[in-house]
Amino acid sequence: MKSAFLIMVFVFSILMIHAQHDVIYPEIGKTSIRKCTITNVTKGNVVHYVKDSLTSVIEAVAIKRDGKYMDLYPEEIDDVLLQDATYEDKSYNYYKKQYNSAIKARNIGIGLTIAGLGAGVIGGLTLGSGHNDNESKGILTILYIGGGVLTNAGIILWIAEGSRAANNYRAMKRARNNVNLSLGFTNNGIGLHLTFNN
Repeated sequence: MKSAFLIMVFVFSILMIHAQHDVIYPEIGKTSIRKCTITNVTKGNVVHYVKDSLTSVIEAVAIKRDGKYMDLYPEEIDDVLLQDATYEDKSYNYYKKQYNSAIKARNIGIGLTIAGLGAGVIGGLTLGSGHNDNESKGILTILYIGGGVLTNAGIILWIAEGSRAANNYRAMKRARNNVNLSLGFTNNGIGLHLTFNN
């Protein structure tokens, strides 16, 4: 009887481990959650899941459920409604413009980094071959040093603007969280209430 009980527990635990095969990809900077079972997705990107018999909830940017990858997006309140939303005395639109400009600058930083690495590697490898005349050595030296300068400038821009984008994105989320759209009584009967929780 004891061995039958142990076999049942063993088979049940194997089935439970096999059932937990979904993957959750949280926001940037957080590690993915693997070997879990996704039970529900609400509000566009709020994932309810079970891992090791514990139920949890997390915001995610993507999931892999039953072997299928799916990007997730939060349910957005219309930008027209958010134009009056504020966080720390600045409007949602202010943070959105700052976020968009930071993303563009960050992408320029990524481009500069890649271009600088390419130029530095080409210049360094060609200089190292030793089969160059004086004129090409000068050009290759400029390419090598210029590549290093471009790479450093690109990395600085990439990190600084990426950080600025992340800060403005968090401020946009906080401004959005200050807005509440609900159904309720108005002067003209029942309708939608838009309230700001500042």
